[in-house]
Amino acid sequence: MYSGNVDFEGIGKRQKQNADEHEESKKGSNSQEFCFDLPLISDDTHVSRHAHGINFENFIPVNDSKESYLLSIMKEVDSFGCDNNAKITIINETYHSWVKVFHQYPAPFSWINLDEDENVFWLWNYMRKNYISCDVLPATSKQMKDFIVAIFDCWAGWSAEQASIMNVDVNGFQPDMAQSKEIFLARAHNSWIQKRHREKKTKDISGIKLTAQSKKKLLALHNATGVEPNVLLKSFIDDAYKKMKSENNG
Repeated sequence: MYSGNVDFEGIGKRQKQNADEHEESKKGSNSQEFCFDLPLISDDTHVSRHAHGINFENFIPVNDSKESYLLSIMKEVDSFGCDNNAKITIINETYHSWVKVFHQYPAPFSWINLDEDENVFWLWNYMRKNYISCDVLPATSKQMKDFIVAIFDCWAGWSAEQASIMNVDVNGFQPDMAQSKEIFLARAHNSWIQKRHREKKTKDISGIKLTAQSKKKLLALHNATGVEPNVLLKSFIDDAYKKMKSENNG
């Protein structure tokens, strides 16, 4: 049943050692396991922010490795109260379910570069704000990215309470799983585009050393003309340069 290419005994020993070290570190410090800080999001309702249909409470991601994931899955399957044939059936059914979901959404987040940690943190928090999170604290940004995809794949859509808060009813009815995913992806993509647009506008201005008064005037010109601040500045510089060259040549 298990592959002979992986040293499971060694993995188990390493995972136990890391788990013990993890517990010791928690006793000596109140800080999170992350090597990076995530913005905290206050819960403004009593409705669970966990993704509907998902419960990872028995999964403890100590190591960010395929071997660690595999060992955790093996332990979970071994805990089932059934014989090996039934366990193999469960594994096969799980695989076929994953294949089905993968074909439906092979690249749901193709519009955002999840190789950038900052983007991963943004999407993780956006999903939590939209009631699509899990009760697992990822150990690394890579693991966070893996869980983002896994949560989306396994998400059963918003519950009735969550759908009401999110205002996502479809013709007066609670959206099903497919509708929930389509609505979420459309909203997330749109929010990401707006975020990038705001950052671009800020970068266009903040990257230039201007006084507060000059920035205010530049924004006023932008609002009046609809021309981007960097384009306005380029035009002013070009005009001034042409005037200088003309005067020098004259």
